[in-house]
Amino acid sequence: MRKYSYNYKFNKPWLFKALERDKNCCQSCKSTKNIIVHHIDESRKNGHKYMNNNLDNLKTLCKVCHAEAHRITLKYNNPRISLIIELRENGLSLGDVGHHIGVSRQRIWQILHRFRPDLTF
Repeated sequence: MRKYSYNYKFNKPWLFKALERDKNCCQSCKSTKNIIVHHIDESRKNGHKYMNNNLDNLKTLCKVCHAEAHRITLKYNNPRISLIIELRENGLSLGDVGHHIGVSRQRIWQILHRFRPDLTF
């Protein structure tokens, strides 16, 4: 994990401009939690020395949608999440879902809260 200096965010005016333009909201799922500014063209990965920080190259995403944009699998972003959501939508309590999956009710709540903050349970 990167360690940023204290002034990391304050040295990046493009970050605030993108967040303000997108109203601090994920442009894919409309979540307002765990927001990240994503570089669309991933210029550094394509051999460029510097990132393209033009506003038209920036998109505000939540942590889950950002991982999907980079095709990264998060620890709990797998079929188990779909099963947890399906069980909850079918009326099972957090405790019953936890019993079915094999984890505690609290862990089910943490997983849902972290990876699907747009859902209300």
